[in-house]
Amino acid sequence: MRTKIQALITIVNGRDRSAFGKFYLEYEDLLYKIATRYAANSGDAEALLERLFEELWNRPEVLWQTREKHLSVLLVKRMIFLCEERALGRAE
Repeated sequence: MRTKIQALITIVNGRDRSAFGKFYLEYEDLLYKIATRYAANSGDAEALLERLFEELWNRPEVLWQTREKHLSVLLVKRMIFLCEERALGRAE
């Protein structure tokens, strides 16, 4: 539902670290599992997870520019993008 995306935008815009932490805990396992499929090791997977959440905190436009209706779909696609971006950076 788009309402979860709206809620996350409110959290980020309000700089509510506590609520953002709860959001992190809700999606951490799912996104970490995806990152481990692409990453060379668990350290790289953790770095990708951290990068995604830092991006959401520091660049909320990622959230309000999306056309996705479901927050989980947005997050999964964004994680895959970051993983592929990292892989391409290593290949060059």
